[in-house]
Amino acid sequence: MTLALVFSLQSVMAQCWEVVASKGNHTLAIKSDHSLWGWGRNREHQIGDGTTNNRLFPVRIGTGADWKFVATGTLHSLAIKENGTLWVWGSNEFNQLPPGGGSIPSQVGTDTNWKMVTAGVSLNAGIKTDGTMWTWGGANDYGQMGNGTTVRVPFPTQVGVESDWKEVSAGAQHVVAIKTDGSLWSWGRNDEGSLGDGTDISRYSPIRIGTENNWRSVSAGYLYTLALKTDGTLWSWGWNSTGQLGRVTGFDRFYPVQIGTDNDWESVRADSHSMALKTDGSLWVWAKNSYGQVGNGTLTNVSTPMQINTGVSRTIYITSGFDNSLIIAEDNSLKAWGRNDEGQLGDGTLIDKALPVTTSQGCVLNTQENMQNTLTLYPNPVSTLLNIQQNIYIEHVEVYDIGGKLLLKSVNDKNNMLDVSALENGVYLLKTVSGSNVLYQKFIKKN
Repeated sequence: MTLALVFSLQSVMAQCWEVVASKGNHTLAIKSDHSLWGWGRNREHQIGDGTTNNRLFPVRIGTGADWKFVATGTLHSLAIKENGTLWVWGSNEFNQLPPGGGSIPSQVGTDTNWKMVTAGVSLNAGIKTDGTMWTWGGANDYGQMGNGTTVRVPFPTQVGVESDWKEVSAGAQHVVAIKTDGSLWSWGRNDEGSLGDGTDISRYSPIRIGTENNWRSVSAGYLYTLALKTDGTLWSWGWNSTGQLGRVTGFDRFYPVQIGTDNDWESVRADSHSMALKTDGSLWVWAKNSYGQVGNGTLTNVSTPMQINTGVSRTIYITSGFDNSLIIAEDNSLKAWGRNDEGQLGDGTLIDKALPVTTSQGCVLNTQENMQNTLTLYPNPVSTLLNIQQNIYIEHVEVYDIGGKLLLKSVNDKNNMLDVSALENGVYLLKTVSGSNVLYQKFIKKN
């Protein structure tokens, strides 16, 4: 698919949604100007605006424009700034927050090397840039901290001594992670098979799942897990009460089982229902649907992946709360559906939606297109080499992330090819310079 819009970089920086996270009944999001926004339930200060007022529309959190990564627990929230510092706010029932934290973001320690964080019901887990794994907070009654005990720890504590962790996802009471070698590991509650080790025994420290080294990404939900392999196949295990494993049979699974035979899955999201994105940008949802969170216009549970018409040609980002779903579309608009009794959809109402609704428009586009100077990129999405076709000679090209940071600059080698293999998966802006002619084009990097 080729994207044909030419737009102003400054407009995109001002308006685009970049990241969205939801769990429980509140939602947080980061715009491409790195500002932080929140809406939904706020009784426990989980939005972070200093009040306990539920928010029916997105409200900005503070004045900072340096937010990079955000995650939500059931009643608390976490975020990482561009300088690598970690911030937490909301409920502190299980020591999720630093001393004195609560109604607004409060920094956790002084470290500046946090890479990613995730939250369960109350547990926090994170990976630092040195590849070490850290956990804190939470009841830890099933060993979900991974420290070999059931003792609660109110501050980040390293899990083991390894420094090769790549990705981590916290479910309700279990944690699943992938190492840099592609191996899969899990720990915590396991009575429904959510760890995938073939037993129903809870684990108090990380245990390897199988012997394969081709796991790419993972999402831990409420007592079950979804994961992708590097070959694009989709796998599930654990509790299957409402069809969340994506299989017709209603049995729980205690080890990874493939969902269907498709090998074009791009990303997954598990909560109390399941979401997945394919490489063509199509959205698929299934499982619990009592509030319309599947998005097919009904309230009937769905036991296998169902393609959902979102009204856009491509979805680029997915997330879900307990009973609601959210996406960022190709035009960077925000759409949501499902449960809305506390404003978690952000559409200004308290009415549940069984079909996707646009809660926030996307980027403001520059309408001054140069009809004599056209720019085409292919393939798009791209994994390695990007072909750049323009009807006049290109002097050089630049690649920016969606926040406007320059990542690559290349002088034209007359082949009009750009190697983007070093970029992480995501949405980028390509700029071509031809004398006084400058054009921008969006492309998607996908491995």
